[in-house]
Amino acid sequence: MTVKKTLAKYVRELVAALFWLYLILKLFFIDIDVELTGLLAPNYTWLLKFKFILFLSLLTLLILLVKKHDLFVWLFWIIFYPFIIIAFRIPRYILRQKSWTLVIALFESIISSIKSFRYTVIGLTAFLISTSLLLFSDNIFILWPSLIAVLIILLATYVVRFILVFKPSNTFRLLKKAFQGIRKVGVSSFSLDKQIKGLPVEQLSKDQLEKWKNNLQTSVIFNHLCLVIAKKLRDYQQSKIHVISSVLTWLLLIAFTTVTFAVINFGLYKIDPLVFKVSTPPRLFTFFYYSFYNLLFASIPEISPSGILAQIFSMVESFCALLLVVIFVVLLISIRSERYVAELNEVVSLIEREGTAMEEFILVEFQQDSMNSAVKKLEEFGANLMGFITRLSNMIRNP
Repeated sequence: MTVKKTLAKYVRELVAALFWLYLILKLFFIDIDVELTGLLAPNYTWLLKFKFILFLSLLTLLILLVKKHDLFVWLFWIIFYPFIIIAFRIPRYILRQKSWTLVIALFESIISSIKSFRYTVIGLTAFLISTSLLLFSDNIFILWPSLIAVLIILLATYVVRFILVFKPSNTFRLLKKAFQGIRKVGVSSFSLDKQIKGLPVEQLSKDQLEKWKNNLQTSVIFNHLCLVIAKKLRDYQQSKIHVISSVLTWLLLIAFTTVTFAVINFGLYKIDPLVFKVSTPPRLFTFFYYSFYNLLFASIPEISPSGILAQIFSMVESFCALLLVVIFVVLLISIRSERYVAELNEVVSLIEREGTAMEEFILVEFQQDSMNSAVKKLEEFGANLMGFITRLSNMIRNP
């Protein structure tokens, strides 16, 4: 890669990161362009009135100067930057670590995301639309439905999170079905034909020997994969990384609750400013600050609920704080952890049984004394995947 392309790559990365940082700060925290201009160049704050025209001018200039292909790449990269980070950068980093524990955690996360994809997309879309209406609309007939919708989405999230505590893990159910089904469905890949079953290897024709070798190779690989995956799942269980996942889930729930009540109170203030007692005209960030402290059963001097509606929502947020404690301490740590360990032990035992059953099948079907002799036979006949089998054998033996 040339210096020019490398520089363009880093500039594109920086522009995408700054764009999304600006967007998040602008929408949810502070009017960052106004604040920075007022701090660095207060005499030029009037230019902010023309920022949209300036943005269009820069975009037009970019279209004129940059090739169509490069322009498309830049726009795609900037628009989908968060998705690129989550869906590609993080998984690639995890895979590069060559840690089975992290890979299993990533696999479990992907399976859970796929299973809840429909609910996540619908809920997130509804939440973003309702939040946008609360932030940018002043129409009372729009603000009230949006406010109620955001609250319903939050409560639905709590209900779903509560239900998931008592549901079996999607990942473990998938693993059980996969390993139970492979041996039943793949009979033709494991079993020998009747014409060659029981015959000594020396009496087999070239084609028959190739069939014998391929079936033995497939059977050995399945046996080794069962033992390797069972071993790695036990390592995963001992790592307690699933506890970290529960903690992250709880932290995300706290953040989501804080954001939800911040926009609810902001919308409520737009509907009727008198329901809050404020020291100075509040900004959106003030409501984030208020929501966070309210979640901790504390108050701030800048804003306090004075009207009955604001007091009701303050009580609802405090109730959500109690639910968060219950969900984290009782459910996520206690019940969920115990259930998780029991499910993981069940899956490991099932996979080990499948591996043992395949080993017994190999010894009978291919007339071998042990798995070591079966592997030596494959090595003797030059099996195509002998290198892969050797690596699996080393993973089984090594701690």
